[in-house]
This record gives sequence, C-alpha cells and structure tokens, in this order.
Amino acid sequence: MKRFNIKIFVAGIIVLVGSTTPLISILITGLSGLDAIVLVALLTGFISIIGIVLKVIVESSQKTRFYLTEKREVPYREFLSIMYEIARGKASADDPVTLEKMWKVFENITLWGSDEVVKKVILYKEAANNNADAHTILLKVEAIIFEIRRDIGYSNIGLEEWDLLRIFLIDVDDVKKGKS
Repeated sequence: MKRFNIKIFVAGIIVLVGSTTPLISILITGLSGLDAIVLVALLTGFISIIGIVLKVIVESSQKTRFYLTEKREVPYREFLSIMYEIARGKASADDPVTLEKMWKVFENITLWGSDEVVKKVILYKEAANNNADAHTILLKVEAIIFEIRRDIGYSNIGLEEWDLLRIFLIDVDDVKKGKS
C-alpha cells in the first residue's frame, strides 16, 4: 500500500479547484442576489464540508500507517533478534535453525515490509548467496536496519555508516579494515 503523499494531495486539490473555477464563478454570479447572511452561511457550510472530507482522508491514512506499523513490528524485531544472536555467538548464520528463522522473517517482510526494506533484504540475500565478504554482508545488514528505522519513523540523520553495527559488534574498526 502506498504512503500518503502530501504533494500529490495538494496537487490534486489545486487541479480540483482549477477545474471547478468556472463552476464557482457561475455559483457566485447566481448567488450574488442572495442576502449576505445566507451567502456567509453557505460559504461556512462549504468550508466545513471540505474540512470534514480532508479530516477523513488524513485519519484514514493515519489508520493505515498505524496498522502497517503494527504488522511490520514483528518481522522487523525478529530480524534484529536474529542478528543480535549471531553477533553474540548464540547462533550461526549457517545453522539450519537460524536459516529457518531467517526464511520465516523474510516471508513476513515480503508480506508486511515496506518496499524499501524489501529491496534492502534482496540486496542482502544476493550478497549472501554470492559469498560476499563479511564487510559487505555487515553493510547490507546495516542498510536493512537503517531502512527499518526509517520505515518506523526515525530520520537517521545523526547516524553514519557503521554506527548501527557498533551497537552489537565490538570489533567494528577491525571489520572495516578487513581484519575480521
């Protein structure tokens, strides 16, 4: 499902207003003979209706966003949990149990993950399937984590490459230099 895009929404309103301008001028001409109080009441009602419609659209978008965020939380959390287990040495990336967990997580990300997270998972899987070095694999994992954070609302502005990996890896500088 697409995210609510305010730019597209505003452009749509402009097109709607632009296409109804002749209708509005006809209405104004037709209503010009009415009493000022009636015109004010009609204008107030029209503005109220537009406000209600906009409110319903925004609330619907927020409900959808909240629903998807709830659904995405589980696979995103499971992915991070597996990465932490591997980093702590409690699981191996080659272990059949770990691989089965990863497949289940990827299945859920396929269904509930944002397009951007799915793309990052694909890049990670391609690197893993092509026997990429640890440096590349770690950067792919971090790219997924960055995208997960972005998807749930964080800007990641103050974070740089390798920062998120420092949370669960001790030897990040060694890995960066190619020692691990």
